[in-house]
Amino acid sequence: MCLRFKLSGLVCLFFTQAVFANWFSQQTPFTKAHESILQGNMLLFWQSMHDIWNDKTVKAYTNWFDLLPVMYQQQCGRDLPPKLPTWLESLDIRVIQRDEPLRRYYRWEIEGYTKQYIQQIEIKGTGIDLKLINQVTQQKRSFYGESEEQVKSIIGGVYQITVITAQKQWKGTILLAPLHNIQWIAWRGNDWRMVEGGGTKALSVCPQQEIKAMVMKPTSYELVWHHRAKVQENYSLPNLQSGPYWYSVSLINHRFQGDIHLEFQHRILKRLK
Repeated sequence: MCLRFKLSGLVCLFFTQAVFANWFSQQTPFTKAHESILQGNMLLFWQSMHDIWNDKTVKAYTNWFDLLPVMYQQQCGRDLPPKLPTWLESLDIRVIQRDEPLRRYYRWEIEGYTKQYIQQIEIKGTGIDLKLINQVTQQKRSFYGESEEQVKSIIGGVYQITVITAQKQWKGTILLAPLHNIQWIAWRGNDWRMVEGGGTKALSVCPQQEIKAMVMKPTSYELVWHHRAKVQENYSLPNLQSGPYWYSVSLINHRFQGDIHLEFQHRILKRLK
């Protein structure tokens, strides 16, 4: 069973009976979040969800994760916090699950443009306290940093991002769903395919899903070929000299929280002989 609500005549939202049960029966920490949905106020919804996560009376967060995608329904999250300072021109955060034969890893990647030299980037949240110092590289105005790969999945929740320069510091908060054992794409021979019922959904208000394909040398991971396109577009692998090679394909979902561009990626890797 599901209930259907229409916001501003534009957005239809669907929720399971379990999500609304407590709301109709009594006042709960989720009441304000539900009310903000009916009002179409995503800014208030974001703040309510932030407060719920920090509410010590909340014992289970299943409903929190069920409700979280609502914040992308109107403007793909562009109408939410946080806002970047003028010296930090852009900030992209990638949350990645990488699957290779018999192994699965998770990691963060952060890049952007800035008028300052970046000394350190910090990510703090549920079960994580990353300090990217030596992992951050910068060339003129562009910078890039990545965490080490880990076998522990990325737990959803409230995360604080801190960007530190010699003179300035900026902190922003984002709300994330967990990235855990996702199955968005899979191999079919040397081709990839979308997994039916894999859980990834395209939203018309967001940029189209993309595929990023790469061929790399087996030991050095030196890039041999790459291609990035909308998920509906076809491509062919180039003619390669005798291998082996690593072949990597990523399905990318784009979202925003305020001025921050988020990429959620499922990356699969296999050997080409």
